[in-house]
Amino acid sequence: MQSTLGPVFSVDGGVDRPPGDLAEDFHEASKITRITHTGWTDVRFVQLLARDDAVGGVQSGGESSAVQDQPAQPGQVQGLGEPTSAPGLLPARALALRRPLGMPTSEAMERRRSASAANLGGGVSWADASDVLHYAYCDRDRDRDPDDAAPPSRFVPSGGALYPLDLYLVAPGVDGLPAGVYQLDPLRRALVNPFGHSGPERLDRFRRAAPSLMAPIAATASATIVVTASFERARYKYGLRGYRLSLLEAGHVVQNAALAASALGLHALGWVGFVDHELDDLLDLDGVTQSSLYAFSFGSGSDAG
Repeated sequence: MQSTLGPVFSVDGGVDRPPGDLAEDFHEASKITRITHTGWTDVRFVQLLARDDAVGGVQSGGESSAVQDQPAQPGQVQGLGEPTSAPGLLPARALALRRPLGMPTSEAMERRRSASAANLGGGVSWADASDVLHYAYCDRDRDRDPDDAAPPSRFVPSGGALYPLDLYLVAPGVDGLPAGVYQLDPLRRALVNPFGHSGPERLDRFRRAAPSLMAPIAATASATIVVTASFERARYKYGLRGYRLSLLEAGHVVQNAALAASALGLHALGWVGFVDHELDDLLDLDGVTQSSLYAFSFGSGSDAG
């Protein structure tokens, strides 16, 4: 009898059960997680929800009453603003100041190629890594006219300006940055280390999470951005469609990163050939309400043969 168990609990099992078993799906969906438990660590989003409720909450049509009924005052941000799960109380290393890319968009698009694993090493300067992160998902500079009522925004579109994604930098070869795994705080335009002193061990786990043909990428790349989603940030307003919006936004982010890397003369590759549960585990994600979506590796290629 051939086993056809679902994807989570069904490795070489002996029970004949079709994929998409409702009991298994319910088990996953009913877990206590960072989203459903009151101790959930995405504190900034919880605060934004509370602030939104305080001015009227979310209407049945899906729009915040703050957006519907209250005109913006100069310098005031409407609605939920810009959430992130990056822990705001941890020390942060500010990214290098963002530089103009100095290349027409059309030329960066013409130059963009998916590099081979052999060309992803060679190290990356701190300035280049910072620029890729800035243009991928950081908040734009706020040094502007204080009477400008337009809300702050990022370099990519986001459904409802909910920004449900988080970016992690796996950095074994960024000049001046201790090897480790970091989380991007896009609001402070900085990197934080939520994993303490376990950086080298997490780098090893990252390499192991890329099996077979993907292994050389994880083993060679000087830097890799892992794009993850906190789906509830989008789903609280858009329901199941929020899942689709999260995936679309991940594509926007990686395309921006790819064009920035191209303009900087870096070799880069987007890939998804990782073991989902292993990558989620090393990033301390529950794999259901928060999960990895996309990896983007880059390097100078200067040590390629």
